[in-house]
Amino acid sequence: MFDELVQNPILEVKDLSVHFYSKTREVKALDNIFISLEKGKVLGIAGESGSGKSTLAKAIFRILPYNARILKGQIIYKGTNLINVNENDLQKKIRWKSIAYVPQVSMNSLDPVYRVKSQMLETIFAHEDVSKAEALERIENVIKDVGLPSEILDKFPHELSGGQKQRVMIAMSMLLNPEMLIADEPTTALDVVIQAQIIAMIKKIQKEKNLSMIFITHDLSLLAQISDIMAIMYAGKIVEVGKVEDIYYSPLHPYTQLLIKSIPSIKNRKKKLISIPGEVPDLSDPPQGCRFNPRCPLAQEICRKESPELTRVNGSHYVACFMVGGQ
Repeated sequence: MFDELVQNPILEVKDLSVHFYSKTREVKALDNIFISLEKGKVLGIAGESGSGKSTLAKAIFRILPYNARILKGQIIYKGTNLINVNENDLQKKIRWKSIAYVPQVSMNSLDPVYRVKSQMLETIFAHEDVSKAEALERIENVIKDVGLPSEILDKFPHELSGGQKQRVMIAMSMLLNPEMLIADEPTTALDVVIQAQIIAMIKKIQKEKNLSMIFITHDLSLLAQISDIMAIMYAGKIVEVGKVEDIYYSPLHPYTQLLIKSIPSIKNRKKKLISIPGEVPDLSDPPQGCRFNPRCPLAQEICRKESPELTRVNGSHYVACFMVGGQ
């Protein structure tokens, strides 16, 4: 679908829909999702909380919770549809070895009763038959890559700062030399100084290892620093996709425009910040037509009746909006 943007895709998500079920509700978390990730490039995904970003990450990594169901679609990784791969092969051949995942609030993912070194050794031995000496050498290398001293390996998680824990988790994701990394809000709960250091470190590792990466955040300013291509999500749908400079400087979708207008400016302190009226819709009962129409300043009658499709406009820029050239 994104031929003008992505020439050599390592990952393609096609028409993916994921719903969650409870005794009383069906939540339409993802609806007809299309994305492509270029080999060696960074795809940034942004949107408000509840837009479906983390659900998409978990669907790709195939770790959706028990009450989630993939209704349709394909997740094509290097020619293989991951939806059809059994759990045993996913665990042995795909997860961590080919695709690594840094989950949201990943600093809480470390086991509090084991030292860092023990946890990293366990990760390697669970997937590869290597000697302890080789495993330790690999651990030393990845810890160095994330800018931590080797002394950190003998510490327990509670002895580490938030930034150190996050670096350890990123190091663990690199232990098996994956080709692709999914980073879900990797700078959440960190102060701005540590956040900047983590972003710089991730960019350095991505370039050095030629990693293909999906970087997920609600912060558009972060995506502008690290991404090659950007996708904007709203209420379980992709509403805009394009090169980072096109999205940031020439946004088309009204939602993207409002998101960017809500970003504070250091240079222009008198800039009036724009808030988006209303709330994210309840995805157990989403609005008819375009899901953004109740909050959209441009909404017309067609927006309330029909759902726009993601359509190419302006070369390699895609948008799902009747009012700005979408269909």
